[in-house]
Amino acid sequence: MKEINNKLTQKFDEYPTFGVLQGVKVFVTGTNIAGPFAGSLMAEMGAKVLQAEAPSIACQTRGTLAWSQNHRNEYSITINMAKKSGQKIFLKCIELKPDVRVPMLNVV
Repeated sequence: MKEINNKLTQKFDEYPTFGVLQGVKVFVTGTNIAGPFAGSLMAEMGAKVLQAEAPSIACQTRGTLAWSQNHRNEYSITINMAKKSGQKIFLKCIELKPDVRVPMLNVV
C-alpha cells in the first residue's frame, strides 16, 4: 500500500504543465460527461488533473472516443471504494490537497 501511495504522489507531481492554471491541482470524481469534460478543459489550461473512476464505470467507457475526448491530458486511476485499500487510495488523493475538486453529482 505504501508503494502505491508513493507512486500516486510521484506520478501526479512529476508531469509538467504549462498555461494559466499551471500549478493548480484538480481531483475529479465525476464520471458523467460534465465532470471529466471540466477536468480536461482545466488540464488544457495547465492544471494537473487526477481523474478517479470506479472499476465498473472504467470498464464500460474506457477506449471509446467519448472517453478519450473527455479524459485528455488527465492522469486517470481506478479506485474500488468497496475495498479498504481503495478507500485508503481515495484518502491519499484527498491528502494531495487539490485546489479544485469536481464531485459526482447525480441529478434526477
